Amino acid sequence: MGVALIGFMGCGKTTVGQTVGIELGWQFWDTDILIEQMYGPISRIFETEGEKRFREIESSVITRLKIIPETIISTGGGAVIRPENMQYLKNFCQTIWLKRNITDILKRPGPDPDRPLWIADNQKMTELYLKRSVLYQKYADIIIENKNLRQTIDLVRNYAIDSLRLK
Repeated sequence: MGVALIGFMGCGKTTVGQTVGIELGWQFWDTDILIEQMYGPISRIFETEGEKRFREIESSVITRLKIIPETIISTGGGAVIRPENMQYLKNFCQTIWLKRNITDILKRPGPDPDRPLWIADNQKMTELYLKRSVLYQKYADIIIENKNLRQTIDLVRNYAIDSLRLK
């Protein structure tokens, strides 16, 4: 089976997924990058078409992925909002919640123009984090705390190798 990384924005999904993909020689898909390649900047989609339309596009991209066993997928932080995204991914992937403490996430410079839901209001970011955490927990096959990048990469890589046995 492949591996899908879920988690809040800024938790390291892209960095970890890309690194593990390179180290293992696996196919790597980042759904946000795919969306931008096909539809343009995510911030523009949010501004001109709204979050609802963005989530439709995101679902379309996710459910069109050709997932082979040696695949790592980095999802957008809100991919868990739509059950059809997670149902599709769980048909082909083991799901890892890359969990990072909200306090550490908020230490990153922000707001980030490439992340339309990244706002300067720490209270609202925390509320969004808590709301989504329930969904990350629901869909995760395993939770990996991202406290140390190298250790997280090693844990995800080892889990990915083990996931091949679950074909």
